[in-house]
Amino acid sequence: MIPPTPILLTICPPGNQVATGVLSYLLEARIQLAGVRVMSRFAGLEFNRAMLIYRVSALGDALTAIKEALAAVELLPWAQIAWADERESVMRMVHPDNGEFQMPSSEERAAEPAFCSVARELLLKLAQARKARPPDSAPGSPDTGGHSPT
Repeated sequence: MIPPTPILLTICPPGNQVATGVLSYLLEARIQLAGVRVMSRFAGLEFNRAMLIYRVSALGDALTAIKEALAAVELLPWAQIAWADERESVMRMVHPDNGEFQMPSSEERAAEPAFCSVARELLLKLAQARKARPPDSAPGSPDTGGHSPT
């Protein structure tokens, strides 16, 4: 978790879901570049508390790739990296070396579907508005005052 200090909050503002998605794709690409197949991916919560889950074909190589990628973008100090030991039903910490895996709170997990549905509605409204807009009023078009340029 990125601590909520004033300087870090300007760089990583609360509620930033876009950065979570970008980080998720970055890590997936790094895992694949390591020769590991990603069979599924989940990215949730805001960037400062993001939870990313990958199902991979080679655990050790994937963990190394994730750790290296997070270090390269200066996020490793705030990251928890763990793997699911399904046999014993626990999360095994890889980074940091000591400590207990901190799962997002039940409140955070409950808020995620609500955020996603709000975002989905907004995207749907934007898409509908884009379809309803006349061609000459597209973003980036010069304002012609309702008249065609001659």
